[in-house]
Order: sequence, then C-alpha cells, then structure tokens
Amino acid sequence: LTKYIVLLCFTKFLKAVGLFESYDLLKAVHIVQFIFILKLGTAFFMVLFQKPFSSGKTITKHQ
Repeated sequence: LTKYIVLLCFTKFLKAVGLFESYDLLKAVHIVQFIFILKLGTAFFMVLFQKPFSSGKTITKHQ
C-alpha cells in the first residue's frame, strides 16, 4: 500500500512540474506550436512503448 502512495505523490509532483513548465513555455511559444509539440512528444513515447512496427506477422508480396 505504501508503494502506491509514494507513486501517487510522485505522479502528482510530476503533474505540478509539467503544469508549471507548460505555463512558462506558453509565454514564449504560440498555442498552436505548443499543442503540436505536445502531441508530437506523446506520439513519440507511445510508439516507443507499444512498438507497432515490430509486432505481428510481416506482410508478404502476395498480400
């Protein structure tokens, strides 16, 4: 149970840091560029975690 409480506190801390940093970044960058960078970063991490190019069977020439 203690492990989950520590993990919860750590994620809350990361969320607070992320909100603070995004507020500072929005002062310098336009909102459209910020959203594009945010979506690009999350897509990059999702590709790393899910590994869509290495799973499943390969497609042959006849398919």
